[in-house]
Amino acid sequence: MKRPLSPHLQVYKWQLTNGMSIAHRMAGVASYIAVGLCMLYVWALVAGEPYFNLFMAVCSNGVVKLGITGLAIAGLYYTLNGFRHLIWHNALGMAKSQVYQTGYAILFLTTIFSLFAIYFIWG
Repeated sequence: MKRPLSPHLQVYKWQLTNGMSIAHRMAGVASYIAVGLCMLYVWALVAGEPYFNLFMAVCSNGVVKLGITGLAIAGLYYTLNGFRHLIWHNALGMAKSQVYQTGYAILFLTTIFSLFAIYFIWG
């Protein structure tokens, strides 16, 4: 008989807490990619005008802009949820109701800040 490894995703009911945990890890990876993109931007600034113009031309492409938007939203979520984790490290907000309240607050704030990011990237 083949049994799943414990804990297994099929055993647990999906809820806000485990969804946000997985999203936090994925957003962390996206944030590292965004840091690499920022380093490339700085390199283009230092390398000279032709490289900077090339970098900006590539970044003005719609598909690239969409990727940058995704990285910005992931970075916003990762940062906001990171503050939530810092609060938890001080043993605050650990009651089940508080975990859900702060989870919904993070999702709301991420949405609001993402609208500003979309405006500045696409505006």
